[in-house]
Amino acid sequence: MYPCFSSGDFVLVKKRKHPRLNQIAVVEHPDLGTLIKRVCHFDELGNMQLAGDNAYSTNSESMGWVSTDFLVGTVVFSLRQRD
Repeated sequence: MYPCFSSGDFVLVKKRKHPRLNQIAVVEHPDLGTLIKRVCHFDELGNMQLAGDNAYSTNSESMGWVSTDFLVGTVVFSLRQRD
């Protein structure tokens, strides 16, 4: 999720099952593991289309729609790691 987050940053996640559009979600993807992505779209079944803020990040074009069953929660606070 660079530039919003960098490796080592601390994020506080609130558990929820119904994220809103443009919220930053944490998901446990069955193939890709833990991901932090922005919610871009929902389909009629409630699945999410996700994207990273970085042009080179993994997005829904490569991973497909993600079920809200895999949602851990949404980021409510972040703290950058000191260099």
